[in-house]
Amino acid sequence: MRSMLSGLLALIPFFSSGPLQAQDFQDMGSFVSLPSTPRAAPRRLSDAAMRETQQLAAAEPPAGSAIEPQDIKRTERSWSRVRALNPGAEITVTPKGSAPVARYIVSADESGLVVLNFYGVTEPDATRKVIANLVSAHMAALNEGQRFADRNVRVGMDGVFVEDRKVAELDRLVERLTRAEVLEIEGPIRTGSIAGGVVLGLTGLVIGFGAAWGATSRDEARTIFFGLPVLGAFAGYRLFGHTRQGVIYRAP
Repeated sequence: MRSMLSGLLALIPFFSSGPLQAQDFQDMGSFVSLPSTPRAAPRRLSDAAMRETQQLAAAEPPAGSAIEPQDIKRTERSWSRVRALNPGAEITVTPKGSAPVARYIVSADESGLVVLNFYGVTEPDATRKVIANLVSAHMAALNEGQRFADRNVRVGMDGVFVEDRKVAELDRLVERLTRAEVLEIEGPIRTGSIAGGVVLGLTGLVIGFGAAWGATSRDEARTIFFGLPVLGAFAGYRLFGHTRQGVIYRAP
């Protein structure tokens, strides 16, 4: 132990005098026996760590290479909103690689949707809405050659007429979009009214409190007292709600 300490003290001048030179290493040889070849173990550990890192990187799937099951379920739920749209509803469709465009929904299924494209039609929005409702409600019959009219609008296979003035060809208005072509769809979203639910809920509570006194049994009184506020809150939430435009579908 004493000899080892003496050897370490003897090395201090070599490290305190600046960068080591070749002569210094020769002088140090009298105190420390240096190995003639470098150790290979650290390199083997480094190589093993590198190989393990490469294996982990190869085993890890690249980001975006697969769609998670929850993403698929979320997409299917949002597409069901598209299928639930009422015929004639106004939507904004963003095709992949294109700008958003205004359309009117005719129908939608699992594979895509049929819309009306009023590009180039200068009729006012109210007239477009009538045309959209006629085509959406009678698409199958129109394909069979029938004609339909509403107010000053007439629709048939020979075209779309407003006050006997032809404004568009029917086959030019109807546009088919596959689901794979659609990036995003904005449409009407029905939202409830919290204020309406609170107001009618409290109203039901007051009415239920009075009606419960006239109940013939405790169970009937409990049903009236708790049931009317819940029914009133639900009715107020739905009745006083409003419709707004929002994103109803976005492709994964």
